[in-house]
Amino acid sequence: MFEADDRSSIIGFAGGHILHPYEDDAPAAQLMILIVDEQRRGSGAGAALVAVFEQWAQQQGATRVGISSGAERTKAHRFYEGRGYKATGLRFGKRL
Repeated sequence: MFEADDRSSIIGFAGGHILHPYEDDAPAAQLMILIVDEQRRGSGAGAALVAVFEQWAQQQGATRVGISSGAERTKAHRFYEGRGYKATGLRFGKRL
């Protein structure tokens, strides 16, 4: 869990975990949540949080990072693409 602040309030938050995928011998990291206050988007806080998460993931031995993002979140997709992430497939889900 990582947070960005401006010395008076929290302006962003990121969290994730390390996993051991079946298809790869190396650990991977998954960024599970990235939130930046709407009024602070574009300030660099989100990019800083992603960079800190990536650094932490490397320190844990991860060789890649995965991120899930809702299909309708086109601004988020552009944000991740701007940091070198690429769409790699589809994710399916079902509520039980």
